[in-house]
Amino acid sequence: MAKLAVGGNTHSSRLLIHACQRKNPLITHIKDTPWEVADVCPDFEVGERSCILFLSVRYHNLHPDYIHQRIGLQGMQKYLLKVLLVLIDMTNIKDSLMELTQIALRSDLTLVLAYGNSEAARYIETYKRYEHKPPSLITK
Repeated sequence: MAKLAVGGNTHSSRLLIHACQRKNPLITHIKDTPWEVADVCPDFEVGERSCILFLSVRYHNLHPDYIHQRIGLQGMQKYLLKVLLVLIDMTNIKDSLMELTQIALRSDLTLVLAYGNSEAARYIETYKRYEHKPPSLITK
């Protein structure tokens, strides 16, 4: 079971979560990875050089500039792997997905789609679990 620790020393074995995600319902689905709320730039820091920005389609439609602000934050440049994890929480999303795909391509983000909070949490946990694995592991 994951534990919540606020403040203190950060450990590389823990998933680091930005405070703005504290009330995100997907956090309740992160069960196999220890995590803590920390002062990090991205929504989820899954490794020293890997991060995830989380966005729901509904939130994007209400606040279209939000993702641009998050991508442009000082400190995001240190991450070699930047994932845009998009929660599909609406129907008729074709235009939104086209726009988010373009944003991801222009911003050097890997776009990952999740169709529920538990699936999104599994992606986050998997990225954290594979933090120290070689890329060749998935090419075999």
